[in-house]
Amino acid sequence: MSGVFIISFDCEGKWGVADHIDARIEESFTTTNLLQNYRDLLALLGEHGLRATFAFVGAYTLSAEAFLDRRVEYEPLLSSSWCRVFAAALQRGQIEGWFNPEAARLVARAGGHEIAGHGFSHRPLTPADATRDDVRWELDALRRLDLFDNQSWTLIYPRNQIGYVDELGDHGIVGYRERRQPAFGRAGALLSELNVVAAAEPHASDAAAIPIPAGFFLNWRSGGRRMVPAAVTVRRWTSLLRDAAKHDRVVHLWSHPHNFLTGDGMLPMFREIVRVAAAMCTRGALVNMTQIDYAKRVKSLDAIAVTPVSRWRAGDHDC
Repeated sequence: MSGVFIISFDCEGKWGVADHIDARIEESFTTTNLLQNYRDLLALLGEHGLRATFAFVGAYTLSAEAFLDRRVEYEPLLSSSWCRVFAAALQRGQIEGWFNPEAARLVARAGGHEIAGHGFSHRPLTPADATRDDVRWELDALRRLDLFDNQSWTLIYPRNQIGYVDELGDHGIVGYRERRQPAFGRAGALLSELNVVAAAEPHASDAAAIPIPAGFFLNWRSGGRRMVPAAVTVRRWTSLLRDAAKHDRVVHLWSHPHNFLTGDGMLPMFREIVRVAAAMCTRGALVNMTQIDYAKRVKSLDAIAVTPVSRWRAGDHDC
């Protein structure tokens, strides 16, 4: 397989920070702010003809009214310890940042992008955090949404914590984003951001659910990570892209839309990386794929054709 460039976004709203919501999150994670992130990202990708995987927390794609209409069905969620903050917010009527169906609609209307799953409540799906029945409930709740009904899809595990992989196939999941475990924990992850000769990853092998190469987190320029100059991050990603093209490897960039809200200068930095990647895709040095494109290509199903980059332009997007 040739060199491949994948972009994926973990789309969470407050569900992704349900266990550590603070005043800054309460103030910044508004529906208006979060929707603007999606508009900015979709416009940028459309301008450069790139497609991405947007993995949504299932509950985040519902309206408050739709959630309450199915309250009996979702009672196991409301009574779980993981969702106690959400349940209290719902009782108070403070739903800002918890529901955002328009975000998923923007992605769907833009065309070409993949909508993937990111758990139904963002609860970690590992034996340490959930029973097998809990995992089945989460995946069943996702599967019942119109976004995933009767089709193959991919999963990004909440918190990037992998578990119960043997359950995925029964829910139509053909691939999942692997997890990269940095050496020396968070300190090692931060130091790795300074590696401007980074190498891409080898391709995945066929499996019941394809372990899509984990890729690298786009530096979130917040807290200590702001010390890493944006120019260094661009050099790092340029190295990854060139290595993938030269050695027929995979470079997978992932982030959260809300990181562009809370990180300094994230969009201009990402714009420069996208510009470099798009130029390489246009001249055929790399192929831009979504996660499901990649999983099906590894499985040799080719059920979804990989559309040439030139077909996707900003004028084709309604966002």
